[in-house]
Amino acid sequence: MSHQPYEELIFEDEVLPAEKTRFLQAHLEDCLRCRELSDAWHGARLGLMDPEVSEPTHGFVTRWQARQAERRRQAARSQVSWVLSLALLGSGFLAWPIALEVYSLLEAPAAVGSAVIREILSLGLACRLAGQFMRALLVEATAQLPVTAWLGIGLALLGFVLAWALSLYRFAFQPVE
Repeated sequence: MSHQPYEELIFEDEVLPAEKTRFLQAHLEDCLRCRELSDAWHGARLGLMDPEVSEPTHGFVTRWQARQAERRRQAARSQVSWVLSLALLGSGFLAWPIALEVYSLLEAPAAVGSAVIREILSLGLACRLAGQFMRALLVEATAQLPVTAWLGIGLALLGFVLAWALSLYRFAFQPVE
């Protein structure tokens, strides 16, 4: 026996015509399954229409907001844990080549010392050459650029410095939400 037409009548929202009501009542007298379904549906409809059921208990919003805030904190902690774990894993992965290089340097400290001194001297030479180049460039530029151009360059640099200082202030004292 198919119960579908009777189930459709049970769940009908509008008032049924007299003929369909008799048809359904006759079936409900014989069929325990459909009678239990009908009773359950009528009980559920009464529960849905009860205005007291739809009102939340006192303090519900506060408790819900506190739970949401706790969930956000938990999510943030979890995210920080993942990022920290990945950073530690990555730094550990990158530490192996550095450790091997340090170990090889410890085997010949004199060679390392002379290499460090050589690098420092070459860095000093490079800095001195860059300084002389910049000095020559500035001497030539001052001769070629008018005073208004230098004033514009100075104002642009001042603007960059102010933007940098304001961004530092913003990130240090006004955290982003």
